[in-house]
Amino acid sequence: MRGEDEELVDQKKYLEERCKPQCVKSLYEYEKCVKRVENDDTGHKHCTGQYFDYWSCIDKCVSTRSQLALYRLSLSSQRRTNFLWNMHLQVASKLFKKLK
Repeated sequence: MRGEDEELVDQKKYLEERCKPQCVKSLYEYEKCVKRVENDDTGHKHCTGQYFDYWSCIDKCVSTRSQLALYRLSLSSQRRTNFLWNMHLQVASKLFKKLK
């Protein structure tokens, strides 16, 4: 639970920042292209491909990390449920023994 005064954090932005180091190569290619075409007065040259390559890399990383986080969360939830179920069984068996 969160308190009323707590602010929500955009996890996508956080994950994008965490993924940037993995996409340095495509960022470098994009920046190299930008330098190459910055003096183009015709407007025909662009770096759209490199730009999308970079963000594709980021998106793939974010997707992978998100799926991994959800998997870990589901495992954690399963463990908690199993633990509670086992505790209920242990307590129930002790109570039934006392009732006999």
